[in-house]
Amino acid sequence: MFISIAQILFLGSALGVTLSPDMKNKQTNTALTSGKVTGMYANPSQYKFMAQIFYLPNVNSNESFLACNGVLVSNNYILTTGGCLSDGGDDLKKENLRVIVGKVNLGESSGPQERYSVSEILYYEGVKTPNADVALLKLANSIPAAAATPVKLLNCPIQQGQDVILSGFGALDSSMNEPSRKLVHTNVDLARTANCAIYGRNWRHNDGTQICTESLTGNDSCQGDTGAPLLVYKSGELIVAGLVSYGINSNPKNKDLCGINGLTFYSNLNYFMGWIKRVVGEKTLKFGC
Repeated sequence: MFISIAQILFLGSALGVTLSPDMKNKQTNTALTSGKVTGMYANPSQYKFMAQIFYLPNVNSNESFLACNGVLVSNNYILTTGGCLSDGGDDLKKENLRVIVGKVNLGESSGPQERYSVSEILYYEGVKTPNADVALLKLANSIPAAAATPVKLLNCPIQQGQDVILSGFGALDSSMNEPSRKLVHTNVDLARTANCAIYGRNWRHNDGTQICTESLTGNDSCQGDTGAPLLVYKSGELIVAGLVSYGINSNPKNKDLCGINGLTFYSNLNYFMGWIKRVVGEKTLKFGC
């Protein structure tokens, strides 16, 4: 279900408590506290690759709904998940999508020229499946370098113990459909636990199609967070390793959909890297490891 921009803007949330000290020192963050969740509002300069993907039921109307988010990987390609491009089981059409890139305020744009049309939707190897939850949106027009900056892709296996960060918009309290109007980021915890194996459809030790994080303190993704990036922080820059595919709470007595005991499964981009390179063009991409 989508929420009308005219009513409430609701993407996914980055829930949690802290960022690594080095990350804090590199940028101007503002602490926030809301309900059950604490985190940090993000500095725009480090998130020029963030994408907000909107659905327009009628292209001739101003009404639009936030579908999900993703990341800019070249000047005309957005990387997201296939699962976010559906409405009640029906696939969204390219003509009804618009994308805003490089903004930390939800829905922010200075006009139609900053709401980019989509010329093509590409699913992994041409097939949309939850077992390979990744998709590319080709934009009708290239995004100027002054407006947004493509993110680097992690082209090696993610390592247990690495600093990893989730960024996104959305609910700061899992019991409310109340979004964060600004981009929020927080550290999350990579996991290789029994719960990852139990609840992960295809999880294999974070080196297969999925990466797993498990929250013991509330630093978790939340409802509506599809497509939000899992980022490795290394040598002063952010490198995208995965995109939120789905989440679940491992405690059957916990009515919260996310937070403590929350598991999030991300599409592992390194696993799909060969396809991404073929579609986008390896020379137009940036990599880190």
